[in-house]
Amino acid sequence: MRPLIDAAKLTHPSRMPATQSRYGLFEVGVGTVLWAVSLTVPPTLVPTILGELLMVTAWIVLPIGLYRDLSYLNASEADWQPRTRQYLLPAAVPFLAAFVGVFYLYRRLDRVGFR
Repeated sequence: MRPLIDAAKLTHPSRMPATQSRYGLFEVGVGTVLWAVSLTVPPTLVPTILGELLMVTAWIVLPIGLYRDLSYLNASEADWQPRTRQYLLPAAVPFLAAFVGVFYLYRRLDRVGFR
């Protein structure tokens, strides 16, 4: 009996869908922008609950996007193989995550581009 899914095809970098990297990179960008908006907009312009919702959403989206994009880069044949812990641990700290997102996007686009 033949297995339904070939495990070698799932893990081999050449078999990974090209859109996986774009989604992770997109999530990192969205999380970084949400952090920037939630930190720069004065509380008098935005209701408290909306500001808190922006921060919580950014705090969730940015580390997930980082993990997905870092996993893709480390599994692919990219020239840049970043360490996952180096970016994920600081991204878990709420206000530091905004700076981590900007730094990661700069490094990623400088080293690898949008591929």
